[in-house]
This record gives sequence, structure tokens and C-alpha cells, in this order.
Amino acid sequence: MFPSCKLGDDGRFHQAVAAGARDLDQPVGSFDFWSMMFPFNSATISWHNIDTDARGSETVQSTGPEVGTQATITGRGHIAVTVSASKSLLPTFAPGSVAPFGSHTHTEHFIVAPQAC
Repeated sequence: MFPSCKLGDDGRFHQAVAAGARDLDQPVGSFDFWSMMFPFNSATISWHNIDTDARGSETVQSTGPEVGTQATITGRGHIAVTVSASKSLLPTFAPGSVAPFGSHTHTEHFIVAPQAC
């Protein structure tokens, strides 16, 4: 998870957050049996601007050892962020969900200080 600035529709830069996750058990360029067995990855970033009470979330899906979300404008303030990355044996129709068996989810929580943009 990292803070950033993103150009808004008004032509000005605004505080934003983005997230990325990589399976550190798989070295770059190597063959990973578990990534082949559990190829359906997703990541959900949920954020809450503590100062303005604005909230939002984004879920992305991929195959392979990496997932990431684009920068999302959160508004200026302290941001509480939850990032959940999942690996699943089978694809599901609901974004961010996993099969009831053969899956694993890891969640991290962060607090991001206000960003000057």
C-alpha cells in the first residue's frame, strides 16, 4: 500500500492510495507449482478517510503471482486502509471472493498520513 497523488476531473492533484501485492514465495521468472495450482488471485483495497468519513473500495483480479490496484482519490486526511489478497483454486463469480475450499486470504491494515499534493 502506498500513498500517491492523482489528477482529478477538476485538473488538480488530489490525495490517493494504491496497493500492490506479490507472492514473495515465487522468485521473479521462476516456475511456481503453487501459483499454477492456485492461479486465481484477487486483491481488495478498502479505505476510510477518518477526517471526512468518505469510504470506498476496489477489487481487482489476476492470474499469476501479482495483483495491484490503481490510485484511488480518497480526499485529504488520515486514511485507514485494509488490503486483502486472496488465492483460490477455482474462479468465483463474485469479485474478491474465494472458493470455500482450496483458498487462502491474507489481510493487512495501514494508517496513511495526509499527503500534500
